[in-house]
Amino acid sequence: MDKTTLFIDFDDTIVSYMRSERGALEKLCNLVNMDVSKINSMVALYREKNKELWNMFQEGEINISQITSERFAYIISKFHEFANYDPEHLNKLYLRFFVQSTEIEDDTRLYLEKLKLKYNIIIVTNGIHEVQKKRMFRIGLFDLIDGFVSSEVAGAAKPRPHIFALSHSKIEEICERSIAKNEILMIGDSYSADVVGSNNYGIDACWITDEDDSKDSKYKFNTFNEACEYLLKGNQ
Repeated sequence: MDKTTLFIDFDDTIVSYMRSERGALEKLCNLVNMDVSKINSMVALYREKNKELWNMFQEGEINISQITSERFAYIISKFHEFANYDPEHLNKLYLRFFVQSTEIEDDTRLYLEKLKLKYNIIIVTNGIHEVQKKRMFRIGLFDLIDGFVSSEVAGAAKPRPHIFALSHSKIEEICERSIAKNEILMIGDSYSADVVGSNNYGIDACWITDEDDSKDSKYKFNTFNEACEYLLKGNQ
């Protein structure tokens, strides 16, 4: 493997999406004094609905504003504690708490520091642009990468090729040189979004998964840190 450039997914690759999400949802529940016994049920229903909506977004069936309104309209309909909130206000509060709940592990930061000495790095993420930007600022990620591209700015989510093409052109602009597709490696935890999407664009993928899955990827590691160890050993 002779790579110069890394496209890296953000959520559940560099940071834990579920941990950020859980922290934000718990803060919402505490805000309305929800009984502790109901919080797990609220979190489970939110996650189920949110996953359904993001899958629809990846397929191009809905837009981000529909995700943010429909997920909390659903929660309001299920839990009377939120009856005094409209979906938009509830979503704004959630996103603020979501940013506040985003953390990066020390060893992940250390690996990124080492990778940055060797590779061009751009984050390629399905998400709300300003929210992802604030989360990256919170954890000091912009000191460790060259830039990032969100699905909102790209107008298309992974696995659609446009977001990979935009990321490719952006890193070429940042580096002020042409970068061949065979120089690029996409690293991410989602097979359908990261592996299939990057392969369809014509670049290699590294799949981060601890599942014993029959689906294939040219490079596959249990954790992001294991992938970093491989990349730092000289592409052997």
